[in-house]
Amino acid sequence: MIDINSKKHWLQQQAEINPNKIAVEYSGEKFTFAGLFNVVARTAYSLEEKKIKKNIHVAILSNNSIEFFIVVNALWLLGAVPVPLNTRLKEKEISKLIKHSGCKVFININANVDMEKVECKRKINFPSLQTLTSKQIANPEEFGKNNTALLMYSSGSTGNPKCVELTFENLYSATVAFNAYINCVSKDIWLASLPFYHIGGFSIITRALINGNKVVIPKSFSVKDLLKSFNETKPSYFSVVPTVMQRIFDSKIKPWANLKTVFIGGGPVPEKLIDFGIEKKWPITKVYGSTETSAMVTAIGINELKDKPFSVGKPLHNVSIEIINENKNIVQNREIGEVVIESESVAKQYLNYNGNSKIVDKKFYSNDLGYIDEEGFLFIKGRKDDMIISGGENINLTEIEEYIKTIDIVKDCTTLKIEDITWGESYILIVSVSNNKNSFKEIIANKLKGNFAKYKHPKDIFVIDKIPRNELGKVMKGKIKELLA
Repeated sequence: MIDINSKKHWLQQQAEINPNKIAVEYSGEKFTFAGLFNVVARTAYSLEEKKIKKNIHVAILSNNSIEFFIVVNALWLLGAVPVPLNTRLKEKEISKLIKHSGCKVFININANVDMEKVECKRKINFPSLQTLTSKQIANPEEFGKNNTALLMYSSGSTGNPKCVELTFENLYSATVAFNAYINCVSKDIWLASLPFYHIGGFSIITRALINGNKVVIPKSFSVKDLLKSFNETKPSYFSVVPTVMQRIFDSKIKPWANLKTVFIGGGPVPEKLIDFGIEKKWPITKVYGSTETSAMVTAIGINELKDKPFSVGKPLHNVSIEIINENKNIVQNREIGEVVIESESVAKQYLNYNGNSKIVDKKFYSNDLGYIDEEGFLFIKGRKDDMIISGGENINLTEIEEYIKTIDIVKDCTTLKIEDITWGESYILIVSVSNNKNSFKEIIANKLKGNFAKYKHPKDIFVIDKIPRNELGKVMKGKIKELLA
């Protein structure tokens, strides 16, 4: 690992320690740490000429690419702060986040966006690597571990924008915790199998820089391109959401010899997925974390999953987790309450957030409901905002969803809260089914009657072809409301 207390930036350190080691492989090209640092330093000079300097917030719109890797590190050399944005956003949404995060510059690398419709003081269409021509090298700003490294929007689908401010120390601490669990070594290879604009994808960059690992960037996140990368590069690690892991299993590919771990997170993992992974000897590790915690803070490996398939694991190194009740008192003995995470990897703050902050003194009040068993394993039982009160009775919508997903004809499902004139709150159930579309309501209703009290039944059931989810598997509630409308 590199030295967090050094005054030199992470890529600069690796260029000195491992100059000839491959840092990134992309589109058939390989870049050493020394070669990459040279390009980054020249790019930093070009950006400096465009008046990008220390502490300026810079929005970046980019698919996973070598150019994204270069631009982020170039901004770090200048002391500027990258703000990666979701490439699926529309121009109006992009403009809103640029304003919210105080970005003075917008860089579009390779995303399909109408620059004229994006509102920002300065806009740059960043060239491809082949057209970078600067011959000057920037003089790097002094590295500081407490400096802001990243502004990243959390992947939640509702509410006020949550722009999470992460320091270099936050990202470094997350890697230290990761290494203590997985024993990552410099020869290991990472496949960048999640978007860089989400913390699960971005953390692959920081882990690789800190540990001196090679990062392989696939052409896309399609299963076809992931399988191609598996065959050609044989990565040590990759991270996926449950739906993508299922598609990988469906492809019949077998795990390769040097595959150390497959990290699965981003939401509930179906038990049948775990069972299949165990049967086929895939080295699955289920993880739990968030943007606010610099990615994973708990993990559970394949051997423990055999006995505890519904757990998300134990806290990683230097991570403390408590369960608190509504009175903020710590509870024990499997009592369900809010999950509170304390760690050096917990973000500094939310930037310009209009709401009650969930980040207080290196503690993150997650809004997740869960409990800890006698052996210290954490179990997540849903979100606090997934609880509704109908006629004075509590209903856990996550509990309903998990049960519905076990019904044979159901491919996927979600719930939506609704107002109820009589009972105050209720919900509707939305499902996608594989067959029996004509009688699905009757089938599901009968299943609910046999397993849940009447007050827990939905107000109505709707079927749609596919539940819309983002890259991390989170349900896009707004899209569902549009479909139902």
